[in-house]
Amino acid sequence: MYCSLSDIYPEALPEKTVAELTDDVSGSRVDELVLKGVLEDASSFIDDYLRTRYSLPIKGKQATLKDVCVDIAVYKLHKRRNRVDDGIQATYNNAKSTLEDIVSGKIALDEGDTKSRRTASAVTPRDTYYTEDSLNAFTRS
Repeated sequence: MYCSLSDIYPEALPEKTVAELTDDVSGSRVDELVLKGVLEDASSFIDDYLRTRYSLPIKGKQATLKDVCVDIAVYKLHKRRNRVDDGIQATYNNAKSTLEDIVSGKIALDEGDTKSRRTASAVTPRDTYYTEDSLNAFTRS
């Protein structure tokens, strides 16, 4: 995952808000299982963008991806309760725009893009026929 529980609360949202958005029974406590699921969904969403340019999983900490993941997770949490206001929508749209900039190369991650990655190639032998003369010439040199 590109962000952690502590990146969401108390860093991005107050604990009370996260409890209201995750606790489907009383809204009084943070349901970490729900929150982890939202973080996994946000990370998968990011991977869907990145796999066209980068090898996955992305290694190392990427501050840009952490911020994007937090923004997407906050949006998804609010969407669970149909409480997406204009500010949350704009932040989500900005996160998607950042992902598009990463994929287009306007923003680079410290991973190397698909164009510079080493790739495997296969060489297939062609039918080669050796005559006794060509083999003798080869062994004499």
